[in-house]
Amino acid sequence: MVTIALLLLASTLVVADEPNSAYAGANPVRIAACSTEPSFDAINAGDTIEEQQNGSELEISFMNTDAKTIASVTFAVQDGGKTTNIVDAGTFSPGAKISHEFGWWSYVADEVDCSVVSVRYADGSTWSQPVEAAARIGG
Repeated sequence: MVTIALLLLASTLVVADEPNSAYAGANPVRIAACSTEPSFDAINAGDTIEEQQNGSELEISFMNTDAKTIASVTFAVQDGGKTTNIVDAGTFSPGAKISHEFGWWSYVADEVDCSVVSVRYADGSTWSQPVEAAARIGG
């Protein structure tokens, strides 16, 4: 009986380490900041140049809290009653602090809320938000 239990445990550990398997552990990304800053265009108004807001720039700062290198993070960004998924791809080493601007952001709400939907590791394995939490993010 003990042998069977050990074999089951060993086979479970092997499956969890295979690439493309999904990990159900704690969220491997900690969001430090999620904000928008107004973006302006210079408008020629005769003898003067005026600035006119054309939207906002979205900035997300986060940290890889896992021991594995992350290849991409999918964020859900709630802004102005809308939720948009944004994928940030790169090489995010363990413990790395990352801050990226996502250029022109079409919504102009004063506050945005960001959460992590999923992570793809460099080895091909993935982590995703539990279904209940993902449902709350989307609506």
